[in-house]
Amino acid sequence: MVRFITRCTALIAAVLLIALGISPLTATETPLTHQEAYPATVSVQTANLSPVDDVLHAFGRVQPARLVHVPMPDQRATLSEILVQAGQSVRRGQVLARLDPEGARRDLALAEANLQAADAELSGATDRLELAEALIVQRSRELARLTLLVEKQAASVVMQEDAQRALETARLNQRIAVSALSSARAAAQVARLEVERSTSALNHTRIVAPESGLLLSVDAQAGEVPQIGKPLFSLAVEGEMEAVLDLTSLAMTRVQAGDPVTVRLAGAVTVDGVVTSVGTAVGTGAIGAAKVRLDDDPNLIAGSSLHAEIVTDRRMAVIVPVSAIVPLPSGPGIVQVIESRAVATPVRLSGSASGVQAEVIEGLDVGARYVAQAGQLVPAGAMLKPVEPGQGHVDVHAANLAGGGVEK
Repeated sequence: MVRFITRCTALIAAVLLIALGISPLTATETPLTHQEAYPATVSVQTANLSPVDDVLHAFGRVQPARLVHVPMPDQRATLSEILVQAGQSVRRGQVLARLDPEGARRDLALAEANLQAADAELSGATDRLELAEALIVQRSRELARLTLLVEKQAASVVMQEDAQRALETARLNQRIAVSALSSARAAAQVARLEVERSTSALNHTRIVAPESGLLLSVDAQAGEVPQIGKPLFSLAVEGEMEAVLDLTSLAMTRVQAGDPVTVRLAGAVTVDGVVTSVGTAVGTGAIGAAKVRLDDDPNLIAGSSLHAEIVTDRRMAVIVPVSAIVPLPSGPGIVQVIESRAVATPVRLSGSASGVQAEVIEGLDVGARYVAQAGQLVPAGAMLKPVEPGQGHVDVHAANLAGGGVEK
């Protein structure tokens, strides 16, 4: 008899709800128990798409993005003086060291003497060629004269043949003179270049910084004669710093060149950058490195530690305040406002929720209205009086008079 009365009561209640125009809940919605007869004033918001960044956190250090090595000049000389030390900032063109000029002076004097000798040889070769060419003209005329005399039987054929051989000898000597002149010109050119090089070496007995930056090392001592081309100074170019981030093999699969990065340094200093390269890490748990080009900032010091936030993805998603999340028997939920009623709807959240906001992956459609501050402030099953943002003050105490929470 009791069951019959209960079923009748439920049937009558359903008929009354339909008559009042209140639709039944969907299969994914959990009804809230009604505990008060008047609407509760609540703050509501509308679900919209907002930009979301997927951020990967990493630690690393600052290092110079470009190193310049200053070599020993192309001359053998003694380092007479070193004017800088490691850790010192230098400007472009600043003198780093001086070379003993005596060796350069001796080389220049020798080169000038060799050039004088080469010029003299060139002059002699030119004169010899002129004489050889003049002799060819003379021998040619003599052969022509004897040829006419032979035709007139005024000279012997033997004399004509001797003149022919003399002309051929003159032509041979002319070719030898041409070759000698070519060699003399080449030797003079080499000697002239050596004079120029020696002059330049004498004018460059100072070793200067090619760029402004920080000297990382000084690999020379005054009094030594370094090998030509040996790096004497290592310079980190000013304004070109990068971050080297330590990443696991799994994290490296999420990072790619071009990802934006925010680097946090000591003293709450932040510097923006972008990933330029991603290395390799072999094996689970292995550590690889990613390099980040950083914007110029005076707070970037080589060797300093940093914390980086790498934006690995940017997308649009439904974001709600954490205060809108309520516990349901099936997991997290959100109290939607449907026809002025509180309806607890199960939702699926992203695992990357912050302490202020949460991303709803499933269960809350764009455009749906929900209670922004749910939990104990929403009476279970109550009729609601929604207040949109900017419409007025929500009386939290009045809304909490029933003292009921979302039914579990």
